[in-house]
Amino acid sequence: MLPRNVKIIDQVRAEALRRGIPAADVERWLELARPSALLTQGGDGPVVGAIRGPVMLPADAKDPKFPLIATIDCAALPADVTDLPLPADGQLLLFGWPEEHGYGQVMYVPAGVAVEEREQHLPGFSPDDEECAEVYAEIPQGDLHLTVDISLPYVETIPGPPWSPPLPGNPPFEEMTEVWKDVLNKVPDGPFSHGG
Repeated sequence: MLPRNVKIIDQVRAEALRRGIPAADVERWLELARPSALLTQGGDGPVVGAIRGPVMLPADAKDPKFPLIATIDCAALPADVTDLPLPADGQLLLFGWPEEHGYGQVMYVPAGVAVEEREQHLPGFSPDDEECAEVYAEIPQGDLHLTVDISLPYVETIPGPPWSPPLPGNPPFEEMTEVWKDVLNKVPDGPFSHGG
């Protein structure tokens, strides 16, 4: 884990213990923390990919089923920026519909493989189809910049009268979530998320 993330974990641990959360609960909860790569267009970190752009695929690759959303240069991502088993080089092409519950696919193009530009001939998507063109045009083109980050899974209690407490043996998620938010609000530089 990168030094910045270790510092955040240490600050969360210290604040949670200061608030009286049992040490064993704090440690179980912090085991869920993962390094992550935050990819944004407005960041000032190194460029690691792009939103939209040309669809560059090997000649023998099948046509994608969705429009191109982003391309990620795997070699531009530091090896320890996330704990996902990503390739060390090549390109990840992310295709999909920019909707809350949209569909998508990921295609990997290894480094050094000859590629050619493809037109986006997709079922239900055409540059001449106004509705599809409007949805796709809402995705702003541009570079993706890397910000090294750390993440936790989103935890929410199940509603009930008056609420449902965490299951026995689980860490105190609500209290730890508040500590996590309070510490991260004090950390500078700190979305498309990758990892965590």
